[in-house]
Amino acid sequence: MKRKPIYAIILSLIILTITLTVFQNCGENFDLQQYQQSSEAPLDNIAYAVPAVVSNSGDPSVASGQPVTLWVAASGGDLSYEWYKGTTQLSEATNTYNISSVTATSVGTYSVKIKNSLGEVTFNFTVSINSGMATTGAAKIITPPKNASILAGMSVSFYVVAEGAAPLTYQWYFKSISAGAVESAIAGATASEYKITSATIGRSGTYRVAVANSLATVSASANLFVERAGGPGPQK
Repeated sequence: MKRKPIYAIILSLIILTITLTVFQNCGENFDLQQYQQSSEAPLDNIAYAVPAVVSNSGDPSVASGQPVTLWVAASGGDLSYEWYKGTTQLSEATNTYNISSVTATSVGTYSVKIKNSLGEVTFNFTVSINSGMATTGAAKIITPPKNASILAGMSVSFYVVAEGAAPLTYQWYFKSISAGAVESAIAGATASEYKITSATIGRSGTYRVAVANSLATVSASANLFVERAGGPGPQK
């Protein structure tokens, strides 16, 4: 059998040495912990699409002095919010904006600008005072709470506008969408507005408010659907 020339053997050894050195350096520079952290980054922080409004609180018209919460639910991922009254930017930076007591100075046009790395969308609201609301007679609902569909982790508010002889009392009730669920009163929910902060899937269901005075008791309901932040389907 013919032997390889000595220079061929030396060349093969040099190539083998260089290859082993390169692999060793790659291994020393590979940060396993950093790789795991980057690969396990939460999907909720990824912008999948240009923001789009999927639900909102509508344009409230309430009696002077009543509270109002404006809110918007949007899709898109990795969202930021900027609120404005007219052209003046407000301090709120979430998907809700609260007005503790509506007065003549707080009525007007509000807008929220929703952004992510792929684009932005602006949604407008109009807040007004209903000066024609009756302060006598049986309790009557003027504006019932509105259905809502939001992503888990968002805030949402239900509010009712009612008229009638004072004092008007309020009580909110909740019935889950789970099979066999029973409606129950929500502790402490005794105002014209009921707010849920950072909603979970388990808060999906029907919310009913009962408004009463000495002459009558009336009620109205709204449904809430909360879906997981990553998209449709149950949250694990």
